[in-house]
Amino acid sequence: MRDIVRGRLSGRTDVKRLVAAAELPSPLASIVLEVARRSRLWRLERADVADELIAHFVDGLSAGSSPQALADAFGPARQAARLIRRAKRRNRPLLWKAWVRSVQAVGLVVGLVVVIYIVAAIRLFTGRPVLAHDYLADLNAAALAVPQTQRAWPMYRTALVALGEIPKEIDLRVRPADSDWDEVAEFVATHAEALDLVRQAAARPGLGYIVGFVMDEADLALWPEMERYVHDRNVEMEMAKAGLMGLLLPHMAQLRKLGQLLALDAHRAVALGDGALAAADIEASLGLAEHVREAPFLINELSSLRVIGGALTTVGEILAEHPEIFTDSQLHALAHRLAAVHGGRIQLRLDGEKLVFQDWVQRLYTDDGQGDGHLTAQGLRSLAYVGWMEGDSSDVPPSRVGPLAPALGLVMAGRREMTEESSRLFALAEAESAKPLWEQDLFKIDRNVEQHKGSFIHMARYLPIALLMPAFAKAGRSPQMLIQQRDAMLVAIGLELYRRLNGAWPQSLEMLVPELLPAVPADRFDGRPLRYRLVDGTPLLYSIGADRDDDGGRPPLDARGRLAPKLGARVVEDPTKAADGDWILWPPVLEPVGGSGSPGRAGG
Repeated sequence: MRDIVRGRLSGRTDVKRLVAAAELPSPLASIVLEVARRSRLWRLERADVADELIAHFVDGLSAGSSPQALADAFGPARQAARLIRRAKRRNRPLLWKAWVRSVQAVGLVVGLVVVIYIVAAIRLFTGRPVLAHDYLADLNAAALAVPQTQRAWPMYRTALVALGEIPKEIDLRVRPADSDWDEVAEFVATHAEALDLVRQAAARPGLGYIVGFVMDEADLALWPEMERYVHDRNVEMEMAKAGLMGLLLPHMAQLRKLGQLLALDAHRAVALGDGALAAADIEASLGLAEHVREAPFLINELSSLRVIGGALTTVGEILAEHPEIFTDSQLHALAHRLAAVHGGRIQLRLDGEKLVFQDWVQRLYTDDGQGDGHLTAQGLRSLAYVGWMEGDSSDVPPSRVGPLAPALGLVMAGRREMTEESSRLFALAEAESAKPLWEQDLFKIDRNVEQHKGSFIHMARYLPIALLMPAFAKAGRSPQMLIQQRDAMLVAIGLELYRRLNGAWPQSLEMLVPELLPAVPADRFDGRPLRYRLVDGTPLLYSIGADRDDDGGRPPLDARGRLAPKLGARVVEDPTKAADGDWILWPPVLEPVGGSGSPGRAGG
């Protein structure tokens, strides 16, 4: 049937039939069958081999040779089959030869891939990271340096416990002009003792809050729901799997809340005619801001700037509404204190982020002692654990790495390259953020990071950078925005002192120099002096804002046509798409607060 399908009705591809038809003696027939079988050729080729061997033996028999003599002269069947197979294969078509070479090449590649995968897997799973440096100790260095008796955190904690849970109806953004002010002022007055404790704590030299993977037992008075995080070795080990990303920082939100309460108390003090208390609240806010940034994390830095910004807004609001509440000496002291914020140098600190990344490097890679190393399975599990902590849908943290892990180990940059690339990005961010706002291009730093997310290969090669690097553009601008707000408040204090001395507002800011200001501060958006006008006899201090053009002190409007002064400071990558209008620095512009719909004051 096979011959019929092939169109060969003679059946000449059947070696056995060919041998039988030739009626060869048994020894010779056996040789033909064995050689044909051992040749492992195509069926038709085996038939040709059989025909040739049969013809050879028939000729020998016709010449008078005995079957045994012919068999002995033929030699080993195995060797003959090998030689015949080689000769036949040489005569096969070129297309077949190309196909064979292709299959061989694919097989070689597959084999090579398998070998590489096995070697990579062995390398990945046998490698062990070495935690040679305690970066947590570096992060806690400043807190540990504060003497126990001088630490502010125990006093803040006592104050927070006394304050208790703030009722939901108390909006900490409310100001005296808002309809809900009386209720908020009453809440603040009720907790005057707790706020006095906050002021005392803010005067201490350091916060002294030790960050870690578990909590101090004394902090349970503030967070009783976090009992499982106190002295539980299992919990500590579980949290430590995420490296320094697993540190507990519950105090940050609480300290920011205290800053808001101090601002409210300053307004309450103004209503009571107590300028000294209002100044003390502002001073305490600035001291609190220094405490907030004790650990050098970026979140601490930004939280500190936020607390300072709240204090500056409060100063601006009070100077606009009740400037008489402060004496000349209080204004001078306040100006000096504002100028000294953060040691007089408000800038982005990335020290904590660097330590976090360095800690991750030592958790991800082996260490060859020369600054290099390769990825480990244990490190990958830790990296996956971070993803789980940050919102993975699974309730169970990852304990295994997937089958593609060895391939990732080959693609991901080594320890030295990863360290150098992260250092490059941090250095770029620090250098760019140190520039004045009008020279900055922080978006290019984010574009550098985004490049590592732009393709699968880049993402895999620089996975830790893609996952762990912060967004630099917004963070890097924050110090510059605060410098602008701080400078504006120094100018506002100078304006008020000038008015008291001369009975009228100055016609230009240059009239404040040098008695009240060392120099006119720069507009952070173009480097020129801050803009100043008298409008109906009232001073107006402003920056040209994110759209980089002078609109004469006109604030932006939102999509509904309402005043939205904060839009004037909202930087976008393309200035032509920024909100049209200026950033009003002082006096603050009225805008809605919260959901009450009532107007409140909002500065920069």
